[in-house]
Amino acid sequence: FNRNYASELSTFFGVRPNPGFRINQNMKFFWTDENYQIWMEKYRLAFEGKPQHFIVHLIKDGEMYWREIHLNPVFLESGHFDEVSGISQDITEKRKKEEALIESEEKFRRIFESILDVYYRTDMKGFIQHMSPSVYETFGYTKEEVQGMHGSAFYHYPDDRELLLATVLKNGKVRNFETSMVRKEGTVIQTMMNSRLIYENGKAIGIEGVAKDITELKETQAALIKAKEQAENLLKVKSQFLANMSHELRTPMNGIIGMIELLGQTDMPEEQQDYIETLRKSSEALLIILNDILDLSKIQAGKLDLNKTTMELGLTIEKIHSLFLNRAFQKGLDFTYEISPEVPEFIKTDEIRLLQILSNLVSNSIKFTNSGQVLLKVSTEKGVRNKLKFEVIDSGIGIQADSQHLLFNNFSQVDTSSSKTFGGTGLGLAISLQLTKMLGGDIGVDSEYGKGSNFWFTIRYENPEEDEIKLIKSRNEPKKITKALTWQPVVLLVDDNQINQKVGAGLLEKLGCKVDIADNGFQAIEMALSGTYNFIFMDIQMPGMDGIEATNNIKSHLGKNCPPIIAMTAYSMKNDAARFISQGLDGYVSKPVKQSDFLEIFQKRAPGNDTSQVNNSSRNQLQSNTIID
Repeated sequence: FNRNYASELSTFFGVRPNPGFRINQNMKFFWTDENYQIWMEKYRLAFEGKPQHFIVHLIKDGEMYWREIHLNPVFLESGHFDEVSGISQDITEKRKKEEALIESEEKFRRIFESILDVYYRTDMKGFIQHMSPSVYETFGYTKEEVQGMHGSAFYHYPDDRELLLATVLKNGKVRNFETSMVRKEGTVIQTMMNSRLIYENGKAIGIEGVAKDITELKETQAALIKAKEQAENLLKVKSQFLANMSHELRTPMNGIIGMIELLGQTDMPEEQQDYIETLRKSSEALLIILNDILDLSKIQAGKLDLNKTTMELGLTIEKIHSLFLNRAFQKGLDFTYEISPEVPEFIKTDEIRLLQILSNLVSNSIKFTNSGQVLLKVSTEKGVRNKLKFEVIDSGIGIQADSQHLLFNNFSQVDTSSSKTFGGTGLGLAISLQLTKMLGGDIGVDSEYGKGSNFWFTIRYENPEEDEIKLIKSRNEPKKITKALTWQPVVLLVDDNQINQKVGAGLLEKLGCKVDIADNGFQAIEMALSGTYNFIFMDIQMPGMDGIEATNNIKSHLGKNCPPIIAMTAYSMKNDAARFISQGLDGYVSKPVKQSDFLEIFQKRAPGNDTSQVNNSSRNQLQSNTIID
């Protein structure tokens, strides 16, 4: 033993190699049985004159150590040998690193073979050097089949490969490149590519990347786009159907309500007056149902827009109180309202929709309350800016707890028997829910069966400008309104429906007007050019020539001498009013028309008033008429 080996043997094994020390016997307890046999075999071969090189592991204190052994016969000049030279090198750390590397490579191989995306590598000429096993799942090829193939064989459109290659060469990489590729059997799939250049010593030597099959994703996207287009088309059809239904239903309703109003102004026995009053209430109820259905449909279709204006909140609450005070009085109920001092006098919101919500809640409370009171309260939300809370509190029949969740569903009532007793479609609260959401708030109910209910809702409002407040104050100043006309307007009524002609002419004549009737657009043009009229009320939908074309024809001939032409139509869908005015008409009245609609226009157009007021009043009317939108 040389000194270094003797020292190492002593330090590592605690053995001092004195003369006569025999490795094969004295160190047997350091070897495993397997390695001891290997050692003895290698030792024997070395003494046969055959050099040996091998690796064995030893165990010390329960840990394994690796040794690289070289056994070489030491030959004499005579060619004989009688001893063996041995070299032992500790390679434990090297062995651990190799095993860790092997384990890491095996782990990477397992991951590599399990991924669904296809990894590929090509040389700079485009020939495939390597592909992951997932190439079989995605493209139908084995790894061996694609070895040496040219990448162009996979592309459905050669130009796509040229574009991808040019981008990689220019930028060094490409991300999320979508292209069509061809499987082995010829089917086309959609893929997304991520590729980059491979460098060695600063020189590009190839391209590597990952191809992901996105065929299902693209099919799903295409299906969603198609479904969206179908939904949009259905929405258009639904909107058109609603417009047509509105027109078709309002046309006969105009005749019914108009004739009831005319009939009610004639002399008749008290019994017949009662019949007329019943007809009037029934027709108004039918119109409310019609409006509710149309409103709900427009909300669901996203076609109902808010029209936020500055309003005096106290007057709005007074409107609701005045509207329902008589109904409450007839049932012996005490109907009052309270407005908290901190509530602002003026706010900016959609007054029509606010009135609609309040009307639904107050109407329900009065309907389901047989004795006691109904209280309308307005307050601010504590700690929240620009938020109001409205409460309608009644002493009515109340609602059972397990039924309250049904209240705000479409066409839903908590007890179907109540619809027979109290009437209604169950739409009012569903519409109110949607409207409160549009106004930035929420709606709910607190109720105890047999003791009454508290229906509440909140809204968000905007702060109006000072100029807007001044304008509202000036408008709300008391004005003297003459119920009877002091002059006799000459009116041309244009309508192809004989019932509408009779109703319209009757209402106008009751106001003291002189009325001429045109059956269609052509006749309207002829009469307008040959006569002198203060107003022309024009139906829109007529055979041969519609009201818009007739209006423009009349205006082109009469110029500045043309009287105001007011649309009088059953159209009441979103933007109808603005559309008619933009197409040349001077105002808009929605059927069913009431005598008060005509009266308002005539009063603002009386001799001595500013002639521009018809246009202004018509636009104002668009905001205040609850029948139109």
